Amino acid sequence: MLSRARELDPTCSMALNHYGNHLFWLWQQSSLTGHAQMGSSSITCSTDPSDLLHSGTCIQLIQNGENKVALETKVRDVVILPGELDTWTVNLATPYRPLAKTDLHKLSIKVKEVPEIDDLASRAYHCILTVHALGFRK
Repeated sequence: MLSRARELDPTCSMALNHYGNHLFWLWQQSSLTGHAQMGSSSITCSTDPSDLLHSGTCIQLIQNGENKVALETKVRDVVILPGELDTWTVNLATPYRPLAKTDLHKLSIKVKEVPEIDDLASRAYHCILTVHALGFRK
């Protein structure tokens, strides 16, 4: 229904606001996986995560086999390890505290699309200001 409302009127502030709310609570599964050690503030990935993960990106770490959120945090930065091919480190804002007590964990990563939410919010806010500036009120 929200996509149809956006299709009919892409500037409708109410539709943009509801769609932004929908995205705010939605976590998107990515194909990105990594490994983390208990107590570490970084994840090691064997594929380049820089297209998906940037500084400030909100992520959830899902411990494979548990299907439960092990950590919800933000990305500090993504760096390639010097001298190692195809190994990237994703530095986290908070340390990883696993659900299970083993040392090394394989993790799935879910991402929240915050830039798109911010864009929708700014467009919805602009639409509301435009309507009020024209003198239209409820």
